[in-house]
This record gives sequence, structure tokens and C-alpha cells, in this order.
Amino acid sequence: MAQKERLISKEEFATIFGEATELTTPCKLYSMTEEESFAPFITCRHIKRAWDEIGILETDRLPGFSYIESSSSLVRVIYDKYYGLKAKKIIQVTKLEQGEELLIDGQVEYDFGKLHIALGTGLKQNLMIIEDFLRDPNQFAAGISVISNQCPESKIPVAQIRYDWSSSIQLNAEFPCSEFQDVLEGRVDRRKERHGNRESYPTTYFQWEYLLGAKIGSQTFKNEENNDLQWLMRVTAINNQKMTPIEGTGYLGAISRSSYNWGARRQGRLRFTRINPETGEILMFAVPDKIDQKDFAQSLVKDSMNEFLGQYPVAFCVQQPGESGQMFSTVKH
Repeated sequence: MAQKERLISKEEFATIFGEATELTTPCKLYSMTEEESFAPFITCRHIKRAWDEIGILETDRLPGFSYIESSSSLVRVIYDKYYGLKAKKIIQVTKLEQGEELLIDGQVEYDFGKLHIALGTGLKQNLMIIEDFLRDPNQFAAGISVISNQCPESKIPVAQIRYDWSSSIQLNAEFPCSEFQDVLEGRVDRRKERHGNRESYPTTYFQWEYLLGAKIGSQTFKNEENNDLQWLMRVTAINNQKMTPIEGTGYLGAISRSSYNWGARRQGRLRFTRINPETGEILMFAVPDKIDQKDFAQSLVKDSMNEFLGQYPVAFCVQQPGESGQMFSTVKH
């Protein structure tokens, strides 16, 4: 079946794919400052192919970034009929004068009602938008976050991992030092840092550091009056038979890795598990054990939703005493 592409109205888009929020709500644009700007979606396209049926919403061409001559930018949101409104791809690009598009940032969001899982990439912090950076995969950082839909204004992930976190740390995964329901509802102890307007909050973290290996630790406030975080850690082993006490907290943690490969890019699977012995709550976050920044960005832009999620599967699980376990997985069964 040949690809069929056509422009459609917002009403027809809603009939085919559902009442997407973007049909009535402007999108937030990438910014290097704290100042927010938004743009409405004005174009709807429908593409039908042998393997999928997608709908694309696009903003008009917007002013480009001052460091890229004769450029413009735009945001497109892509829905796949197979997933309905459960999943969407959000991409912002800069368009060069000759028509070439360069990725600024993008992510796939998979919605589960009370929370959603976001797999995305973007320029590392404090980088200005220049063409050389946009062409260099090493200037991008991929990450995966589990985000509450019940209190989106809190902006504190339920769980998150960042790949190539620093020059020496290959990955960093975190859970806030709070119970699952508390994080969902925004009840997390957070304090404004002494320098700047950012807020900090206690976390338990899992890392892999070159030469040193696997680490488990915490960032906690030094005391009730002090807003500074102290870092505590201990070296651990992958697939350790015993849970490791997490310094500075009452939690236990473990890192395990599957021995099988998953997806076309042949990643293994890492699982970060945290137990609260006092309440009995167990959290588990399962993610690819490594991500190639260039491959990830190319797959995000070019592959279908199903192909992308199949190559980078994610699961978040929570088990509470006396209740059935809850699993949120981006692998559609």
C-alpha cells in the first residue's frame, strides 16, 4: 500500500485520533531562559501507510534562534491510531534556509491516567542553540522519566534516569525520598537553594561510574534548617543477592541486569529496586541498560511510535502491602 498523505481539519483529526489536547491548547516552546512562550497548532496532516496510520499537528514556522542565520523553528506532535491518545511524539526542530531540519528536543509520552512515562532527548543544560551543537550527538542527553498527572505543577518525577549523566558517570537513576502516593500528589519535602531560584529535594540514587562500578546512595538535607544537600553513597554489585542499605535513609536498594538482549539495538535491561522496610512499599524501574545518543535521536525522529517504543521499552512498578501490584509498561500487549 502506497503512502497517502493529506491535509485535514481539526474536526476530522479528532474523529480519527480523538480529542487531542493540542487541538485547543498551544504548545510550550523550548527556551534557554525561564521565560515561557507558547504557539498554537495550525496544520493537521493525515498519513496512511501499510504499517501505520498517523496524525501530525504542526505549529506555524516560528522565529529561529539568533545564533542560526536564516532559520525558523516549529513543533510537531504525532499520534498513531494504534495507540490512540495513549501515546504521542513531540518534536521541536529548527529549519535551515535550505530546508534541512535539525532536532532541538523531543520526546515520546505514554499516558497511564495517574502518571505518564516520557522518553526524550535534548541539548544539555546551559547550551546555546547553534548549528554545530545541534549536529553533535554528544551535546544531547537522553533520559526517561515517570511523571505524575495528578500534580503536574510539582515537576518532581516519580522516577527518572539520565544517560551520560557526566563525563565519568554513565547513568544516574533516582527516586524521591517519599512514598509513591505522596510524590503523585506533590507532597515532597523541597527547599529553595541558597543560590538561585531552583528547588532541591531528597532522593535515593543509583549510578554506574566508570572504573568504580555500581553505586547506591542518597541526597538528603543536612538538617531541618539547612537547604544544602549532602551526598552519601556506597559501592554495590549488579545482581547482588542481598538488598543494600541506602546511606542516610531507611530504604534498601538493588540494581539488577537481565542477561538477555531486548529490541533491535540489542540492549540489556537494568532494574532499579527500592524497598521501604517500614511501610513495605516496593518501587521498581526497568529501563535499557545503555542508550546511544545518536541512535536514540534518529529513532525518535524517523521511526514509527511502535518501532521506537519496541527498541526502548520501559516499565515502572509499585507494590504496596495488601494491594495488587501496579505495573506501567510502554510495551503494548
